[in-house]
Amino acid sequence: MKKKIHIRSENITDYARIAEINALAFAGYNQPPLVSTYRPEVTLVDGLRHGADFDPQLSLVAEVNGNVVGHVMFYQFQVYIAGEPLRALSLAPIAVHPAFQKMGIGTRLIEEGHRRGVQKGYSFAFLLGHPSYYPRFGYRTEMFGEGWLEIERVNIPSLETELQERMVQPEDIDTLVRWWKNWFEDVDLALFPGTGLMDWITHTEGIMSTVVTRYDEMVGYLRCVKDKPGEPKLFLAKDRSAVNAMLAYLSEKASHSQEKKLRLPLHPESGGAKACLELPYEGHLKVWEAAMIKILDEECLVVQEYCDQVGEGVRSPGLLIYPPSVEYA
Repeated sequence: MKKKIHIRSENITDYARIAEINALAFAGYNQPPLVSTYRPEVTLVDGLRHGADFDPQLSLVAEVNGNVVGHVMFYQFQVYIAGEPLRALSLAPIAVHPAFQKMGIGTRLIEEGHRRGVQKGYSFAFLLGHPSYYPRFGYRTEMFGEGWLEIERVNIPSLETELQERMVQPEDIDTLVRWWKNWFEDVDLALFPGTGLMDWITHTEGIMSTVVTRYDEMVGYLRCVKDKPGEPKLFLAKDRSAVNAMLAYLSEKASHSQEKKLRLPLHPESGGAKACLELPYEGHLKVWEAAMIKILDEECLVVQEYCDQVGEGVRSPGLLIYPPSVEYA
């Protein structure tokens, strides 16, 4: 019997089947076998459904003869390019049941997601994926990566005032958003975390998201792997004085390690970094081949210029830091 493929939006009765498909589809990536049965993609889909910007019309399933055999999630984010906030879609994850792979189901899911993205007015889609697969859908590789600043710990003065860390509270969010814009708004491809509490709280074991205080006043924000305080995943500070205090604080926390440098996840061209960092630092940018963008709105010249100029090597690649909702390591 000919297999009929139908693409539709997910509904609540699909949740269990979608989890099964992600667990089975990504099992082959766990090498060698049985190192772990944990599938972050299953948890990722669940976490994104709880996001304030989740759109069920962009979470699609593929049915073959009435049975759900594939799933793709497109999640909306606000992303800054050249200081302009744009509506963008993150493609992740996509999974097809192993018994139904190589039938074009993944292609149908992606193409329908793109069609809906265009219809809903999104400027572009982005992802981290296999560089030989996604370009067939119009994705351009090496479009962004990671950036960081290295500061020699020996140059960091000792901590003069004791700092404290506490949990993020709802009343902190407006301040954190303002700080984030000071440090990232002028950085290309800066992914805005959001305005909800869960956009700032990590729910992954081993990672801490905290507000840093001095005399009960908020002076900064840190998201760190517990055993790597010298390499925060997100670093925000109120002002120049707060930066100096937080650098001293991080250096002190990293004193048990062999690392001689602090590594801050900041773009070397960030206006906030240039204005607030007094100590000498070394800037780094690393582009990822797997970091891709597909333009959905062909009339959006901001995205077109960014992609063309990065591709030609005349513009620095963007720095994209995923928020806690998609952070699992």
